[in-house]
Parts: sequence; C-alpha cells; structure tokens
Amino acid sequence: MSFFESIVTGPKKLSVKLKKTAIQVSGSFWFAPLMMVFVAIFFGLLLSPFSSTDLRILNLLKINDVTASQGMSNLVASSTISVISIAFSMTLVALVMASGQFGPRIIRSFMESKKTQFTLGLFTSTFVYSVIVYTKLNTQNKQLFEQAHSTEAYLGYPVAVVFISAILCVVTLIFFIHHVASSIQADNVVETIAKSLMADMKALQQHHDSSQANNNMAYKLGSNEAKPTLSEYSEKYQIRASLPGYVQAIEYGALVQLAKKSKGFIELNSRAGKYLINGASIATLYTNDPDINLEEYTQSRFLEIGDKRTPLQDPEYAISQLVEIALRALSPSMDDPHTAKNCIDKIACALGTFTVSNLPSNLMLDTDDNARLVTCDESFAEIFANAFTQIRQSAVQRPAVVCHLLDTFHALIEASENPEHLIAPIKTQAMALKKLFSHQSQLHCELDLTAINQRLRKLGISDID
Repeated sequence: MSFFESIVTGPKKLSVKLKKTAIQVSGSFWFAPLMMVFVAIFFGLLLSPFSSTDLRILNLLKINDVTASQGMSNLVASSTISVISIAFSMTLVALVMASGQFGPRIIRSFMESKKTQFTLGLFTSTFVYSVIVYTKLNTQNKQLFEQAHSTEAYLGYPVAVVFISAILCVVTLIFFIHHVASSIQADNVVETIAKSLMADMKALQQHHDSSQANNNMAYKLGSNEAKPTLSEYSEKYQIRASLPGYVQAIEYGALVQLAKKSKGFIELNSRAGKYLINGASIATLYTNDPDINLEEYTQSRFLEIGDKRTPLQDPEYAISQLVEIALRALSPSMDDPHTAKNCIDKIACALGTFTVSNLPSNLMLDTDDNARLVTCDESFAEIFANAFTQIRQSAVQRPAVVCHLLDTFHALIEASENPEHLIAPIKTQAMALKKLFSHQSQLHCELDLTAINQRLRKLGISDID
C-alpha cells in the first residue's frame, strides 16, 4: 500500500474499528462499572480522609471522630456488596424473562441500558471507595496529618462522599427496581428496539441521500444505471474468504481504491450481516491487467468479521428483532396480537422515512467519477419484504392483525408525497395475503372477509373470492 492509500483508507479503517469496539462496549455490563471503580480507586487513594477545614455537614450528622467514620464506612461497604448481589440477581432474572418472552437476540437491548450499567457501577464503586476510606481512617494517620499541617485534623471530604454515596445508592436502588419492572414490559421493549431501528435507518439514508454532498474522500455514490459493461474487461479474479464469520462492516473506500489501482471494477458478493464460510467468494475483480497480485486483496483489508451480527452496517439487525417479537406474539403459546400490531407500527414508521432521494444505491464511484464498485446491499423492496413477509405469513390466522397490516400499508402510501417506491412492495405483500386467505377456508367468515376486502380495495386489489 502506498503512503497516499494509507492516508485515505487508514482513518476510515480506524473509524470502523472504533465504531465496532464502541458497539461491543455499549452492550456490556463490565465497561461502565469498571470505569467507575477505577475513578473510585483514584480519588480514594489520592484524597486524604482528614482535612484542616471543619466540614459542617459531618458535624450535623455527628460523624466527627475516626471511630464513627470507620463504622460508617464499614457499614456502607458491607451493605453495598449485599445490594450488588441483589442488583445482579434482578438483572439476570429480567434477562431470563426477556429471553423467554421476546427471544434471545433481544438481550442485547437490555444490556445496552445505561441505567442498568450506571446502577451496577455506582454500587461497585461505592463499595470500593468505602473500603479504601475505611483502611485510611485510623488514629495514626490522623496524628501524621496533624504533624504535617501543624493544626487540628478534621474529617475530610472522602468521609462526606461515603455518606452521600450511601444515600445515592438507596435512591438509585428504588429507581432501579422500577426500571427493571418497566423494562420487561412488551411496549417498552418494542419502543427501545424501535429507537435503535430508527437510528439505523437514518444512518443508512444519510449515506445514500442524493441531496447531500458526499464528504468521503475515497468514493461517492452513483446511479445504478451507470454500472459499466463487464465485457470490457479481459481478466476476472475471485477474491475468497480466508476466515469464517459474519460480515460486520465493509470498507467501501478501501475497495474503491483497490479497484482504482487495478484500473478495474469490483463486484461485491457479500454484505453486512451475511455469514461467510472458508473459501466463499467475497468479491469479483474485473480488470485488464493480467498480472494482478491477489495477496493485496486480502479479506482483512476491507472486511470486519465477527462471530455474530452487529448493527454497525446491518440495516436489518433491528428489523429482525422486531419481527421476532411479532412472530412470538402471534404464536399460540404467547397469543398477544397487540404486541404484534405494535411491532408492525414501529417497522412501518421506520420504513416510511425513506424517500426517492435516499433509497439505497449499490454503485460507488472514485473521485474521478469512474464506476469502481457495485455492492449487493439489499434494495428498499427487499428490506420491505424481509420486514413484513414473516409477519404476514403468521398473521393469516388472525384477521384483526391482517386488517391492521393492510391499514398500515395504506397509511404508508397516504403519508408519502411520492409513494412510487412503496406501491410495488406493498402490492406484493397484499397480493400474497389475498392468496393465503383464499386457501384458508376456516377464516372465510363473512364479517372478516368483508373487513379485509374493504382494505384490499383501498390498495387497488380485487376482493377475495
């Protein structure tokens, strides 16, 4: 790699790695508590528990001698370590309940809760801080402090912090119990995932928005019709996977630069969220250069691989979570059609933010406006189909959910100023619903069929026979 290429692709690669690390850290229970523990250790070791200034708050609380302060620190430390076990137990119970009711892939949303991470961090840091202050509170340290400052020693700020932290832990525990109880409610779970979905859709749309200038130095987006004729290239090389795993992120800029260097064109065969096996074709390089060194096109140059899917560049990550909740809600064991309707509303709200100007585009150009890369990212129609196909298949047994689904489709068209991109995928889903109903004789209740036919006609589809 030349110096210029390292300047262009290096920061981008680092940015993706940092984003990947941030996603991993945000979904962990260890990072925030560990950082708060380090802060507690730092201030606990740095600050002296004695001061030459008389603290009024400690005098009012009658905590004005070393013995009383040691007793308070000991009490706070022993109490918080007990509360830590209770907090972790409550968290694990909530995770088990959420996994059983909403699916195991929903656990990540619970682990990303900043309230839970802060609560665990506050309890653990209070315990560590109280232990440090307890060990530093003794008569010998007080005498040394008096000798060094030639004045009477009073209890300092660390002792006041122990007391305030104890009060804060009690208040936080009350709110944490409320948070755990509310976090496992179906509506709150759906709302949390819907916010993540909306953020993912906004990021995808900003990347593909044709009305905004592209500030990326390595590439820019082009119209899908500008794809070059592949017969213009005499050589064809397959770039294959050397490591298995899920594609978590793709360095599009690095691929564009590689294609530009070879004066060729790359056709990408993988996308974020897809699983790769050893030897699978990642991309195809078309060029007129017969002496291409494929060692420069290694997987690590432009792919981030992991053992699980992440929302980094996967627009369907949050959609699949809402679909899973809806399918479980429609199952005979759960029998919760209201939650399914809620999931339909949230998915439709996210997909309704797409316009003609920000639809996914698969062609990427270099800085000289030459087509260099075509991706296999899903189109809007494919995203729409993946969002509603399984729900539509499961909802066929429930006319109320079917009516709500058709009403949602009609609302999407009505809310869009230019619904050209919506009409085809919506009609595809509505026609599939009609065919499913025509084979479900047990649902041929006149009242249900009338309600469904009314909604089909709004979408320009004939009645069910």
